[in-house]
Amino acid sequence: MKKLSIASLSGAASAVLVATQAFAENVGTSIRLCPSANGAGCATLQSDPGVIVGNVLNFLFIVAAVVSVVFLIWGGIKWITAGGDKTKVQTARETIIGAIIGLVIAFAAFFIVNFVLKLLFGQNTDLNNFNLPAIFK
Repeated sequence: MKKLSIASLSGAASAVLVATQAFAENVGTSIRLCPSANGAGCATLQSDPGVIVGNVLNFLFIVAAVVSVVFLIWGGIKWITAGGDKTKVQTARETIIGAIIGLVIAFAAFFIVNFVLKLLFGQNTDLNNFNLPAIFK
């Protein structure tokens, strides 16, 4: 068992210590990272702060919606498995109500943020097309 753990540890350490060469280039508001010089398998990263903020907010809204739906399903499962017990049904009902409120808050926050962005920065601005003013760059 010791030999197996030492072998796996040394394999993991060698994988961490061996670095591969990476190539990067700046393309306007994004950075392209390529594992090879011929440009195969490139990934594009955004360097514009507004785009990064918009992407992070979109991700957080999606996570909030998914978590709310998971709790909604969990509350339904708790209700089904309650077996008529009033306290279990009550906790399941509270879970479902909390999940619905969370889902409504997540969607309302998304629409409010988009509305405020359009109000402050113009009609063509939303979380997918968000550019910070020059003062913030």
